[in-house]
Order: sequence, then C-alpha cells, then structure tokens
Amino acid sequence: KAIWSNVLNGTLAICAVIVTGLLIRSEFSGRRTPASSRQASPFLDTIPGGTNYFERGWRVGPSGAAPSMVVFSDYECPACRALHDELELRRRRGEHNLSILFRHWPLAIHRSAEGAAVASECAAGQGRFQPMHDTLFARQRDLGVVSWDLLAKAAGVPDIARFMRCISGDSVLQVVRADAVVAQNIKSRGTPTVVLRGGGGFVGVPPKSSLDSLLAKLSRGARRP
Repeated sequence: KAIWSNVLNGTLAICAVIVTGLLIRSEFSGRRTPASSRQASPFLDTIPGGTNYFERGWRVGPSGAAPSMVVFSDYECPACRALHDELELRRRRGEHNLSILFRHWPLAIHRSAEGAAVASECAAGQGRFQPMHDTLFARQRDLGVVSWDLLAKAAGVPDIARFMRCISGDSVLQVVRADAVVAQNIKSRGTPTVVLRGGGGFVGVPPKSSLDSLLAKLSRGARRP
C-alpha cells in the first residue's frame, strides 16, 4: 500500500508540473483561453442607426455640456445601481465634465421597476428628477415595500397630491414604455445599456480603468470646436 501511495503521489506531482508548464507556455506564447470561457466584453460593436437616442431623457450634470451618453436603466437592476454610483461619484468630483441623459428600460423580471420609472418621471414634472432618481437607487431594496409617496417625500417632491395623481395616470406610463421600445431595438444583453455620443456603447459596468479612459475620451471630444 505504501508503494502504491508513493507512486500515486508521484504521478500527481508530475501532472501538476506538466499542467503548470502548459499554462505558463500558453501565457507567454500569446495564446488565450477560448472565447466561450472568458467574460464577454461589455462594449457594443454597433448601435442601430436611424434613431436619435438623445432626443429625450432627464439630464444629470452641467447644463452647459452636451450629454456624452444616454443610459437606459432599470431602478431594480443591481448593475444599474452600480453604474449610477460610479458615474455619480465622478460627476460630483467634477471629472470629465460629465453630463448624462437617463431613459427607462424597466425589465419584466423586476416587478416594481416600471412603477419606479413612472415615479421618477412624475417627480421630474416638479423639478425633482435627480433627487428622486438618486433616492430610488439608494433605496433599491425598498421598491415595492415602501409606498411611492413616502419615497417622493424623501426626495423632496413638494406637491405629493399632484405626484400621486401623476403616477395614477396613463400618459407618463406611455413615456416609460416608449423608452423601453427604443432600448429593446438596440438588441443589447440587458441593463444598463449605454449609448455614447459619437457612436458605440456598452452594457453593464465596465472596469473602472476602462470607464475612466472612455469618459476622458468623451470629454476631450466634447471640448473640440
């Protein structure tokens, strides 16, 4: 038994050395693992033409700067909140002269996402889009649990009765659903989907270094005459 145990251990050790050597050789020879085993790139190769993605939406950022991107977002989507937090951090620092248009893509799998989108639109009607937008993301776990009027109060919406009439109506809901149709036509993999001014876009949350490089490039383009 001891002999067989030693043989087995020796064989395993040799196999480990061979595998390690192959991995090192692959790394330094420029070979990479198959695409199916790597994480998909967040960047979209093409964005369908024929649509002005910047024609509407709620602006966050300096009014004097042309919006550098349109973000189609879902208030119940964790990745949407993560991207919101990354962009907001940079915007508040004054980096990249960042100006963003937000539009809606509430996914059917999120039961309160459409209602949250309507609530943000109704708050926008009283000049409180950004506070409501930030509140909905900050209190993402409360969606569907805490009533819309309480969330509106937290966002500083001044006329709650008017707000409640708005969310009960149909006109704002149609705006939200029209945004969703535009987003679906992009045929991306999900939310958040971002369309960049000048072409291209991405899905989800790129690595921080890639995001900063992209925003810096957009900012330089916006400053050109």
